[in-house]
Amino acid sequence: MEHRWRTRIPLSTRVTLYRNNKPIAKCMTKDIGIGGVFLESGSLSYVKNTILTVQLTLETEEGPEQFRLLVCIRHSTDTGVGLMFLADENNFSHHIRQLVLNGVTDNDQSRNIANYPSVAKHY
Repeated sequence: MEHRWRTRIPLSTRVTLYRNNKPIAKCMTKDIGIGGVFLESGSLSYVKNTILTVQLTLETEEGPEQFRLLVCIRHSTDTGVGLMFLADENNFSHHIRQLVLNGVTDNDQSRNIANYPSVAKHY
């Protein structure tokens, strides 16, 4: 049984998953919320509490903005992984909160989540 504290909205956008700053998978989101995201990653599976980085692009009021965030694997299924956000970059939670509160989904053409190819960002 899932225990979720916050609302998620259906969302389909490309993401790149990293481990130790190396890309390990490209997949799609299923849903997203202030606290986390579910990725349709197929057979990708890691141990619960594994720390990874997820990179995605959101359409913001200022235009497309790329985010790279620390995440923790909370659960995995045969179709994907549930990730909890551990850090906030460039006010990411503000943008997600706006999407959730406004009920915006990937079918809303006025504020569609962008499907931009991910580009590795080195720290």
